[in-house]
Amino acid sequence: MVFNNTVMVFAAHPDDESIGCGGSMAKYASQGRRLFLTCMTSSNSQDAREIRETEAHNAAKKLGVEELFFLREPDRFLEYNRNALIPTINLLRRTRPDYIFIPHPDEHDRDHRSAYDISSEAAWLSSSPYMPELGKPCDIKGIFMYEVWTPIQHPQYFEDITGFVQQKRSAIECYGSQISHVNYADAAIGLNKFRGIMSGTGDFSEAFLIKRLRDVCMK
Repeated sequence: MVFNNTVMVFAAHPDDESIGCGGSMAKYASQGRRLFLTCMTSSNSQDAREIRETEAHNAAKKLGVEELFFLREPDRFLEYNRNALIPTINLLRRTRPDYIFIPHPDEHDRDHRSAYDISSEAAWLSSSPYMPELGKPCDIKGIFMYEVWTPIQHPQYFEDITGFVQQKRSAIECYGSQISHVNYADAAIGLNKFRGIMSGTGDFSEAFLIKRLRDVCMK
């Protein structure tokens, strides 16, 4: 993948980004790309929120994220509405990414699907002349959709993350409040192993769907 400058990753929950595209994030950061992360929810109680956001900050450092944003929408009740859409547009126009990464639309988790709806619509609106009060339109060239809990049936692009698997595992393991229930690191990296071998793109790969806004430069 060839990126010009900046990447924004949207996650419904803190840890989705590390599970779904953490290896790619670490890879892009190592290439000198500016990397931003937005978590749309971070729990509904103050104590749990502090834990989840601290974990997210620790994971973001492992992956090379330049800046981390929290929208603090209600966990398990994330909805496409004005309250979620407006700050997302505002963030895109502030950070001005070339490419964004979002959950794919067929995720079984409802919050993941809502994150797709919000971020994909915000990407279109932020590139348009609508809502000038939120800033100057940005130039988003492409949207890449990643898998968290529901594997993509027909991936369109694979990113070789073989050299970044340990960074990905380390980032996932920052989420102690979550992996105490399920070993998400083994599950995610097991899927990456399958993706790499079956696609022939590397020992470990992350899979994506592509939604085009403008031409995406591939090699």
